[in-house]
Parts: sequence; structure tokens; C-alpha cells
Amino acid sequence: MPSVRAMLNPNIAAVVINEGFGPSLAPQRGVLRPMMTAAGLDEESDASALRLAHIVKRMRPELDLYLMSNRDVEEMAGSPDANVFRRIFYSIEELLELHLSILEGIQDRYDTPFFDNLKK
Repeated sequence: MPSVRAMLNPNIAAVVINEGFGPSLAPQRGVLRPMMTAAGLDEESDASALRLAHIVKRMRPELDLYLMSNRDVEEMAGSPDANVFRRIFYSIEELLELHLSILEGIQDRYDTPFFDNLKK
């Protein structure tokens, strides 16, 4: 589950959520069970991409979130609830476009205009 991985791995820089994923909440053991319960994830929860995005954004607001969707992308992008996503892609788009968008988002995060001008 991306939200649990985002909690445990500080090296994650971006999250791509594919709409229509199946609930992969197999019985968790050990430390994952309380973390998932605290995040609002349990076996009976509905697996919605938008709900998952809001959970990840609440836990790690610095992450860039991207959505791969089969639905009407324009309608989803115009929704105020979808403002957690940096960009929404139609699922048949070229993966290179997604890759370049992720790299651009990471570059924007580490952009330091003042320090770069000092170096020049």
C-alpha cells in the first residue's frame, strides 16, 4: 500500500496512484497494523484513488502526487478535491511523459534561485 510505504520510507520523492487499483490490504502484522489503523486504512475501507491521495498528502505534504486515470481526466482535474495531485494523466499516455513530470517536480522542489545566483 503506497501510504504505508510513504510512512516508512523517507527517500520516496513522488507517488503515482493508478486509479482502479484493487484493495491489497492483506492482513498486516507487527508495526504496520497500528500505523494503518492510525492512517484510516483497514481491510473494509474503500480503495479510492482520491481517498488514498488525501491520506498520503496528510502524512507527507512534501510529496508530489500523480494520478493515472481511465476516466474523464478533464472532469477529474477540474474537481476541487483533486487539487492534491500535481498532475493527472490519462492511463494510455506515454510513460516517458510521466517520468519527465516526476523529474520536473523533484527539480522544482530542490530549486534554489538565490543560492544558484551566488554560485554563478
